Amino acid sequence: PYKIGAYSTAGNVKIMEGETAAIAVSPKSGSPDLLYPELRPILHNMSEMQTSSAFGRTYNALLTNSLATTKLLSPLFKATKVNETFGDGTTSRQLLQVAKLIKSRSTLDVERDVFFVQTGGFDTHSDLLEKQTTLLEEVNAALGSFISEMKGDTLWDKITIVSSSDFGRTLSSNGRGTDHGWGGNHFVLGGGVRGAQVLGRYPEILAESPANPLTIGRGRVIPTTPWEGIWSPLVQWFGVHEANMDYVLPKRQNFNVSHIISAEHLFWPSPPLPPGAPPPPVAPPTLPSPPVEPPLPLRPPPPPNAPPPQPPPLSPPPLSPQPPIFPPPPMSPSPPASPPPPECFTERSTEHDASLKNKKRGGRSILVYTGQTEAYRLTSF
Repeated sequence: PYKIGAYSTAGNVKIMEGETAAIAVSPKSGSPDLLYPELRPILHNMSEMQTSSAFGRTYNALLTNSLATTKLLSPLFKATKVNETFGDGTTSRQLLQVAKLIKSRSTLDVERDVFFVQTGGFDTHSDLLEKQTTLLEEVNAALGSFISEMKGDTLWDKITIVSSSDFGRTLSSNGRGTDHGWGGNHFVLGGGVRGAQVLGRYPEILAESPANPLTIGRGRVIPTTPWEGIWSPLVQWFGVHEANMDYVLPKRQNFNVSHIISAEHLFWPSPPLPPGAPPPPVAPPTLPSPPVEPPLPLRPPPPPNAPPPQPPPLSPPPLSPQPPIFPPPPMSPSPPASPPPPECFTERSTEHDASLKNKKRGGRSILVYTGQTEAYRLTSF
C-alpha cells in the first residue's frame, strides 16, 4: 500500500534483495552524473534494442533504469544541503548521503524508505581494544551528526536505526582479541523508540557448566532472542498488517511469543496501520415511487332475482315496393326468438401483477547499519 524507496551505500547486498530493487548510492558523492553526458542518447539507443536473449533483455532493462535513476538523483544530491557537519569517516560519508535522500523525500514521492549502510574492521582477532575503540568512536560521531540533522528537520520521530551483522564474537579472549561466536548485542535508535532498556534475556551464568546450556565453550553464547524477535516490531512500526507478518517473516512461527518483542514494548507510539480500503461509494438517493392511482369503483352486481337484460328487438328489414298490379307476397314466419343469454354481470378488477427489475503521508524510514571487514560483519543476536 506504500510507495517504497530502497537504497544501499554498500552495493548489492543480500539483505536488500526483494521485489523492490535497491538503488546503489555512492558513499562519496551520492549519485554522480555520467562522465560523458553526450553518451546518454547513445546508451539509451543501445538499451532500446530488442533481443530474444533473456540475458540481453535483463541487461537492457538494468541499463535503462540506471540511466533514469542517475538522471533523477544526481541533481538532488548536488542541490540538497545539510546543516550539520559530517566527518570524513566511512560511516559519516554514508549517513550524509542518507540524510540528503531523506530530505528529498517529497521530490522522490515515496512514503517508506529503507537504507543500508555498512562499515568494516570489526573482525578483531587481534588488537581488539585499539581497533574497537577507534571504530566505535567514528560510528558514534556519524550517528550524532545524522541524528542532529534529522531532529533539525523534525524527522527524527519518523526514523529508526537498527544494527545487524552476520555473526557474534566470543566472550573469552584468544590472547589478543576475540574469535567468531553466535550471540551478541545490538542497538535500536529512533525518535519513537522506548530507550534506556535492555531487551532479551542475558545468561545468568557465563561459565561453562551442565546447568548453563547457553554457553557451549570458548565463550560462545547461544542467542536467546531470534532476529524475528527484533524485526517483528520494526516491520509493524513500518506499517505491515498483522495478516502479512508471516509472509514478511516466514520463520516467525518457529518461535513462541516470549521470543518476540512487541511493538508496544519497543516503541512509544503504536505502530501505524497501513491505509485501509477506501470507503464504499455512497449509494445515490432513492427516487420516490410514483403515486398509485386510486382504484376505480366497482360496479355493483345486479340483484339476485332481477331478470337478465334483454337485447333490443330486431328491426325488420325494409320491404321493397311491389308493383301495384300484383299482391304482396306472403310474409315469412318470424324465426323463433333466441334463448336469453346466461345470467352475467360485469366487474372491473383492481388486482394486477407487478414486478420491479433493476436490469472504484509523512513517510517512515528504517536504516540498517552493519559492520564488516573483507568477509565479515559485526555481531548478531
